[in-house]
Amino acid sequence: MEIIHFLGYNAYNSDPRVKRFKEEEKKNKEEQKRIKEELQKQKEQEKEKERQEALEKQRMEQMEKEAISKAEMEVARKEREAKKKEVRAKRKAFRTLCKERNYFCKTEEVPVQRMSDLEFLCDSLTPEELESLTETLKGLSIEDGNDIFIKKVNDERDRIEESQRRMATQQGRCATRSGCCMIGGVYQWRRKEERKLLYSHPELSLGLVPYRPFIQSRCIAY
Repeated sequence: MEIIHFLGYNAYNSDPRVKRFKEEEKKNKEEQKRIKEELQKQKEQEKEKERQEALEKQRMEQMEKEAISKAEMEVARKEREAKKKEVRAKRKAFRTLCKERNYFCKTEEVPVQRMSDLEFLCDSLTPEELESLTETLKGLSIEDGNDIFIKKVNDERDRIEESQRRMATQQGRCATRSGCCMIGGVYQWRRKEERKLLYSHPELSLGLVPYRPFIQSRCIAY
């Protein structure tokens, strides 16, 4: 029995077909392993490619947003510059007219107070009001213009004084509701609330309206 087993074992090991089958089986396993590794590598490459594409898309979107933001900021800057130039032009037109008309003084010598009143009107009036006053004074004589000029100065001073008087009588309401407080006998906005007011009214930062009278009048309005 042992002899038969030995002879069968030798015959099996000596058969070239068995050897070929083993080699083919080994090659098939190696090929399957190689294919599996290639598929895994391909999947990883696809994932990496998708990740890179997503990062590139995100980068392009960020660049586009930054470009749009820069463009909007540039447009806003140009608008601010244009408005500032417009304000300066209106003030310059008003000053030039007053200078040409001897500041609407009936005497040849111009009082220092009249020049001070001129700057007071430039600071307190809005650009539209200043333009309207300039157009009104253009068609008047020095005598008539003097009356209009003085009346406008007095009206503005009365308006500001009335605003301050109203602020002085509403201390409690102002301090508790609007975020402003009494400092030196005059109502002023707290810094945090003033920043909010500047943000909600960009015409203040652009110099299109008088800053302090507007701040005080808004304090009263609340």
